[in-house]
Amino acid sequence: MEFKVPTPPPPLDPAALQTPISVISLSSSLMNAQEGRLRALVEQGGAKWSKFSALYAPLAPPPLFFDYSCRGCRFFESTSSTCAMVGRTADPGGAQVSPQGWCLLSLPAQTQTPLSWLKPFLPAAGPLPGLPSPSLLLELLAQARSG
Repeated sequence: MEFKVPTPPPPLDPAALQTPISVISLSSSLMNAQEGRLRALVEQGGAKWSKFSALYAPLAPPPLFFDYSCRGCRFFESTSSTCAMVGRTADPGGAQVSPQGWCLLSLPAQTQTPLSWLKPFLPAAGPLPGLPSPSLLLELLAQARSG
């Protein structure tokens, strides 16, 4: 019986991305460009990255500017719990990813605005004494992101 070694996945080469992946970037045009580059790399390689090569973890770090979990990522497909970039059938757990997971390729969904994950935790009655209105802060951050 002959044993064949599977073909390795395409390497994750950050230099090939030309723009560093940034978890604090507020520029939607930068994130859209990054999304295009990542999708092109998957198409050129003919396969998604393995969970190991994308540093996939089943639990995301706490949110800072964005919700970095898979459920908040633009590559996550909620109906099948899969990712357009990460997950192969040979990976532990197969091609499915956890909605609470995270990986190096995570990009916030286009509908997310910076700090929008805070909205459920903010007081509905208005600003805290001595501080600007939380909705004003969120609005200013959204304007900075689109600019």
